[in-house]
Amino acid sequence: MSNWLTHSVVGLFIFTLTSHSLGGVDRVSVKLVRNYSYFLKFSQSTVKLVDGLYRRLNYPDDVLIVRLMRFLLVDLNGDKRRDAVVILSQSGGGSGTFYEITALLTKNGEVYQTDSFVIGDRISVEKFKILKNHEYPRILLEVHNWSPDEVFLRKTEFCFTLVKTLNPHQPFQLVECGLEGR
Repeated sequence: MSNWLTHSVVGLFIFTLTSHSLGGVDRVSVKLVRNYSYFLKFSQSTVKLVDGLYRRLNYPDDVLIVRLMRFLLVDLNGDKRRDAVVILSQSGGGSGTFYEITALLTKNGEVYQTDSFVIGDRISVEKFKILKNHEYPRILLEVHNWSPDEVFLRKTEFCFTLVKTLNPHQPFQLVECGLEGR
């Protein structure tokens, strides 16, 4: 993973995303996470997972494979309803497999996706945990990847949390936070 990819994800990314009206959903479920329509930051496309997988195989120029890699169900925004932190992988058929993290939150019986962060190419997620000792939980990731010359394995740590917004349709955003004072 290049330094550009490692460090360029710092910042706030805002997307206009469609929420899903699911007839009074009061929490995110495993089934919903595995079958949600996600907006992917890296490929700038929306895909509908079916049992955690999406495939568009129009070789050679239009290939996209998306997999649900990991997720945690936890109340992220303090409303006492279960939300999800989700890690997705996507590949366009080449040698790269790009990973990103996003969150699914509930609001007024609907589920919406927060913005996403690209966390690496051809990585291995070694640690994925939630710390609840802050106003909004912190999401901690440790990923391993090969150096550009593939001589040694590198470790990169990320921290994410939610912040309130003024947007009534998307009242929280996922942002990167500092690792100090976890």
